[in-house]
Amino acid sequence: MNKMRRNIFAVVILLLIVSITIFSFSFLNSCSNFLKSDLIPVKEAESIEVVNNGTTVSTLTNETEIKDVLTDINQCNRKNAVVMSFEDTGISMIVQADKEYKIAVVGQNEDEVSLLLDDNLIETSIKQDLLEPE
Repeated sequence: MNKMRRNIFAVVILLLIVSITIFSFSFLNSCSNFLKSDLIPVKEAESIEVVNNGTTVSTLTNETEIKDVLTDINQCNRKNAVVMSFEDTGISMIVQADKEYKIAVVGQNEDEVSLLLDDNLIETSIKQDLLEPE
């Protein structure tokens, strides 16, 4: 009886360790990872301008929308993109904050937009309609 309890306890501990490991990996690679350092300071952001081939197609000035977009950029999964190459989509985002940040849009579909900022490829959950004209 004691041996069976010990075996059950060992299995429960093992399952707990596996669950914590899986949760940790999914959290670290999600867009909810508040532990990452900010690439763009959210508090100082004044506007986000979406530019398509040199023409401004939309401008975000609403504080809540700006905060949501920048939080997504700052917390989503990043990959080092120094040795990667991307096709020029002609679309970029310009964030006015403590300085001007130019973010290249390198991929997009309905549910996510991939961005390039300071040699970081950022796979965000920003919706494609943000990049479309107002």
